[in-house]
Amino acid sequence: MHVYAGLLVTAFLGASSVNADDTACASGQLDWYTNVVGETPCQTYNKLRQICNNDYQVPRLNASQDDQCNEQVADCCCNAIAFQLSMLCLNCQRDPAQDNQGIDAAIGVFDHYRANCGINANSSFPDDIQQAVCNKDVRIDDFLYEDWDGGQCAKTKDSAQQVHAENGNNSFSHCPNQRASSPSTGVYPQSPLPARRHHPL
Repeated sequence: MHVYAGLLVTAFLGASSVNADDTACASGQLDWYTNVVGETPCQTYNKLRQICNNDYQVPRLNASQDDQCNEQVADCCCNAIAFQLSMLCLNCQRDPAQDNQGIDAAIGVFDHYRANCGINANSSFPDDIQQAVCNKDVRIDDFLYEDWDGGQCAKTKDSAQQVHAENGNNSFSHCPNQRASSPSTGVYPQSPLPARRHHPL
């Protein structure tokens, strides 16, 4: 009986570690994102992907084999915005803040990510997905709509912070109902998880 109970506890603990919250950040390196958006980039990415696939859960990402847009309805992820969020999420999960550089996207990672998209990979959202993003209050920061810079993590952070400074942290112009609660601080009224580093595309 004790052996059986022990196996159940072991199985339960093993399942818990597999299902750990992969939307939390490993350090505070992405606080620049979390403080403006109100959540980690992994949470934003998860919400975006769930528009097209309600069962989607952000996996534990790694630098050698990143996430891939492989949904049957792929309009939510066959675009550069989703890819940038995926790379931000990778940095959120994996960057222990031991340096200030982050994890950059390797050459060919974007092509791998959108391999199943065919010619339908866009730099922005199709109109219906943009409307769904607004309707579901998925907070997509304006800097994600700009041409991505080739994947340099530190450069992406610098570009995003410039957009935030120019707009008083109210950098959500693609959805008219979204604004930061405090233009001076950009803190959005949610409970941000410990955030991590900049996003490489």
